[in-house]
Amino acid sequence: MSSKSHRKLRKRADFPRVWDLSRRSVWSALRYARGPLENLPLPDSDGVPTNVFDWPMPVRPGMYLDDDLIRAIVNVLRMPARSQMYRLYEILLQPWFLREPEVTADRLRRHPAVAPEPLARLSKFLIYNAPDRHAVLYGLSWLSLCQDPEAEELAGFLGQHEFFMTEAIPALQENAADPEIAIWGLAQQLKSYGRIRTVNLLLKTDKPEIMKWLLLEGFRNRIAHEYLSLQVALAGDLISALRNPGVEHALIDAATDIFLAFFDGGLTMGWSGYPDGEEAFALWLEHVGKTLDEKQHRLVEQMCVYLKEKRRIPDVLPWSDQAVAETLKRCEALLA
Repeated sequence: MSSKSHRKLRKRADFPRVWDLSRRSVWSALRYARGPLENLPLPDSDGVPTNVFDWPMPVRPGMYLDDDLIRAIVNVLRMPARSQMYRLYEILLQPWFLREPEVTADRLRRHPAVAPEPLARLSKFLIYNAPDRHAVLYGLSWLSLCQDPEAEELAGFLGQHEFFMTEAIPALQENAADPEIAIWGLAQQLKSYGRIRTVNLLLKTDKPEIMKWLLLEGFRNRIAHEYLSLQVALAGDLISALRNPGVEHALIDAATDIFLAFFDGGLTMGWSGYPDGEEAFALWLEHVGKTLDEKQHRLVEQMCVYLKEKRRIPDVLPWSDQAVAETLKRCEALLA
């Protein structure tokens, strides 16, 4: 989504604004934010605020069923009166109910009284105006059903925030002209769990530009590189890239980080799960030569320790005894 398009002033007054108008909309907070959106604090509170509506009426706690929400949506679409909108917004803010918007979306898809065009208007009204994150989340979920021309743009923008990412992905899958390219664009904006989630959706790609990005940047995240290191080495065809005699420095640096992540147990099978590990590390040694930087030196040190340990339990590492001995010898020579 271009920076200009998402900063346009949006006027969506098809439905009454039943919340306290002094409260800032979620869209406004995101639209004027400086810097990454992923962990940006949103203007609402995590719980239900006490001044939700535009008159002194607290949100009433209750056990609202899915039928109650569907009925409230249908009533608003039929007659967008304030009383109907109050009821819908009150249900949207119930904490227990806000966990599975996809359940409501599936029922809306099949409901005979819900047409795509009015549902899209309601969805975008909530997305552009609502001051509560859950209302925006539901709006995004419903918009993905409508085949609306703005759905891809909105999902690509809102999905940059971790709270909306889970609903943005299916919206892109259903509405983007090229879902894989759209999810790749989103993955590049995310650095934490969103990066992990989106990259896992790209592992079957056959697009060269995405495969290259997976190797160079896709595995990097703020949680732990080992979440994605092995998957990316396989999906991005790291072994073929290392077989190229003219390997760029960026690839060597990425391979170093991937191989270092292989040593971190618990989240990846690492070297024992990488069938090309024996050849890949030998090729990496050839590319780095005899002058190692600090990170490369650390990798060689860890490989020495690792190989000495694995010689005692050879079934864990699918390398030949000869390969283990030769690799260990080369590593020790570099550290001498």
